[in-house]
Amino acid sequence: MRLFLPRQLSIFAKIYDLQSVSLAADALGLTQSAASKSLLALEDQLGTRLFARSPRGTIPTAAGKVLRRRVRFIQRELELAEDEMASELNMSGSTITIGAGPSWAAKLLPPMIIELHKAFPQVQIEMVSGSGDYLMPYVEDGVLDMYFGVLPDSVQFSNYTVKPVQNFNVAIYARNSHDIFQRGGNPLDTMHNYPWMGFAHDGELLRRIEEYCERNNRPYRPFEMRIMSFVALMSIGRETEHIVFATDILEDELSASDFTRIGADEEIYAFESAVAVRTSMLDLEPVTRLITMAQAKPGR
Repeated sequence: MRLFLPRQLSIFAKIYDLQSVSLAADALGLTQSAASKSLLALEDQLGTRLFARSPRGTIPTAAGKVLRRRVRFIQRELELAEDEMASELNMSGSTITIGAGPSWAAKLLPPMIIELHKAFPQVQIEMVSGSGDYLMPYVEDGVLDMYFGVLPDSVQFSNYTVKPVQNFNVAIYARNSHDIFQRGGNPLDTMHNYPWMGFAHDGELLRRIEEYCERNNRPYRPFEMRIMSFVALMSIGRETEHIVFATDILEDELSASDFTRIGADEEIYAFESAVAVRTSMLDLEPVTRLITMAQAKPGR
């Protein structure tokens, strides 16, 4: 059984994705006239323009972008309805799309996904890694079913439920041979003399680090490198004078790669990490199993 979008919405979505009425018509096996009439009827029904026509193509308006986002949710819900009816809630043969913050992707999620695959071998997993500001639009657009690494109060979308899973601390590291350890005194007092590096697109993290520096009368400098890959972060840190900001959940991996924490007894920034999950999937056994593992997993 296949569940389909209403015809007008299917044509609209194809025009949006291809940014062309003619290309959308070809893809759907329609005449250009039929696709144009369908779009005009939908715009008339909604009382607003969904696209602006220009020499660059069919450009979505603000209303068009909103509608496409909602249609993505409808499409995903139809897919989930098919999967549930076919597999009695165990999602056999279906896919879970997961977003993961760098710490989750580097350490916490891989063993959980291995366990999940053993329990549900027919469920396919697609995972993309990135920091909060980078992946949040994918949550808003309904592209991700789950996103591990959000702050509990950062998701305000009605289609998602947020569940706290882990507590993290942000710490500061440098390679063992770094010049900062050779000068004596408290390395935290001189870390502003070196370039800083951390995970990309996380505005809340940067704000908290700035607050920490102000609170402790230490100069603040913005990150000169923002990286979304933990492997890249370590590789660059080993070859340069960059000071590395990372969650202490990764300390074992950093220590194994010859990094030492700066100011071991000083807390920089503690926060609660959560998972945003598509609300309609909360009753599905593979999803609840993954959330339970995330909540029970020890921090280190």
